[in-house]
Amino acid sequence: MAKKKYTSEQFRKAFSSNGRNIKKKTEAQEQTNICKWMQLYYPDVFYNVDLAGINISPAQRKVYSQRKQRGHPDIMIYEWYKNLYCGLSIELKRTGTIVNEEKVKKDKTGHLLEQYNYLMALRNRNRMAFFVSGEENAKIVIKHYLEAGPMAMKIINKHVWPKINIY
Repeated sequence: MAKKKYTSEQFRKAFSSNGRNIKKKTEAQEQTNICKWMQLYYPDVFYNVDLAGINISPAQRKVYSQRKQRGHPDIMIYEWYKNLYCGLSIELKRTGTIVNEEKVKKDKTGHLLEQYNYLMALRNRNRMAFFVSGEENAKIVIKHYLEAGPMAMKIINKHVWPKINIY
């Protein structure tokens, strides 16, 4: 029996380096990776991560539903900078998910619109608030916010926006 031959592109799509199938990370896995990264690089920063993507028991879900409003962002960072921004809020989407004005308007469930309205309300309360696609892009936004301070909005809009999917 002959072995199947793959082109490099077919192999990359079919297998990871250890020979197992590659699976796209879930939003919960990406949130977990962001938490680990935050703990490693920014251990003194106060933040909270929404656990919506994690499977929890019915009793835990009841408690969880009492503390969360619909549209609440996935990642909340509670660091102030020069009294201009009172924190950063990120609505995380899986890597590759595109969120733009057109998609928000066409969303049949209304969930994206709820999230968008919540983010805009947070912006009106001096918080930076964005939709961000993927953990790597979220890390870029978080890094710019924490390290650039009050210039973060200008840096994100000028340098980061064209390279990553934030809305």
